[in-house]
Amino acid sequence: MNSESLLQITSFLIVFISFLLAFFLFTVNSKNKIGNTFLALYLIIRAIDVSAYFYYSWRVLFKNEQYRTCFEKLQKIYSY
Repeated sequence: MNSESLLQITSFLIVFISFLLAFFLFTVNSKNKIGNTFLALYLIIRAIDVSAYFYYSWRVLFKNEQYRTCFEKLQKIYSY
């Protein structure tokens, strides 16, 4: 197993867990609904950003590169 395949497997697991947690945060009933929504949106943005590591080996995500660059710019703006 080379390092590229290990990186792809790890990034796929991170994306899957991020989407799973984001789905949970969107659906859970709590008094902190706004915070859960913002955290879920952040996890989705990070999952799209991390998905670049397996983007070139799978041809499923066609427009992902455009979304990833837009979200990357948004993260840089809001991180300051």
